[in-house]
Amino acid sequence: MPAPEEIETAVRASIAQVKADDSLQLGLEDNFDDYDIDSLDRMSIMLQVEQQLGISLEDEDPNNLSSIQKYIDHITNM
Repeated sequence: MPAPEEIETAVRASIAQVKADDSLQLGLEDNFDDYDIDSLDRMSIMLQVEQQLGISLEDEDPNNLSSIQKYIDHITNM
């Protein structure tokens, strides 16, 4: 399983790519809604995280993964 730091890096890189904005400064607990990351963005982020980390989140609803910390918690508890 990927380390929490690896997960954080993958999520941040995916958000930057999907939103085409490297300047977003999300805290670990910040809700994606506060940064206009909609459901389509969340699906794209989830797919990219899966690809980057070589894991499958297919049973997870991307709307439940609404912060970087939720990704970390979910993936480390798989």
